[in-house]
Amino acid sequence: MLDLQAIESQEIKIKWIDGDLVSVNEPTFRMFKKMSNVDQADDEGIGKVLVEMLNNNTSSKKFKLSDLDPLTTGQITALIKKLTGQKEAADQHPN
Repeated sequence: MLDLQAIESQEIKIKWIDGDLVSVNEPTFRMFKKMSNVDQADDEGIGKVLVEMLNNNTSSKKFKLSDLDPLTTGQITALIKKLTGQKEAADQHPN
């Protein structure tokens, strides 16, 4: 039997550019669907979903779309990979 209550949500630790440590909860399936439905060329759409994922944190930090502006494309790519990579890890190791 698969007991979904027994599978704990994992937190993703992110050190923000100002040095703050933010513990972001694993994205929900709804968030994954939103991200996959955004056109790759829609930077603002990707940013909105990314902010939603970042705001799903236990650190009481609230992000705005403008908080992404100073980030480099490498930093944005790393954030997306880290946040969405949790799904790949869960697929490979569901327990």
